[in-house]
Amino acid sequence: MWEYPFPEVAASIEQIESVEKVLGFSLDSELRQFLLLANGWHSFFQTIDVFSAEDWCKESILTEQILCCKV
Repeated sequence: MWEYPFPEVAASIEQIESVEKVLGFSLDSELRQFLLLANGWHSFFQTIDVFSAEDWCKESILTEQILCCKV
């Protein structure tokens, strides 16, 4: 059986602004709103996680996302 935990506690405006500073651009409104309600969600669907503000600031995750999105 898969566990389905609740999402994490909301991110602060400061955390979101920190993510935007690290990324170098503003988050889209849907992701920003999600983070204001839930700062990530581990095991959102089985083994799929939704990144938290802290996750977006980690270099390894940024590198992985950039590499996977190159065309």
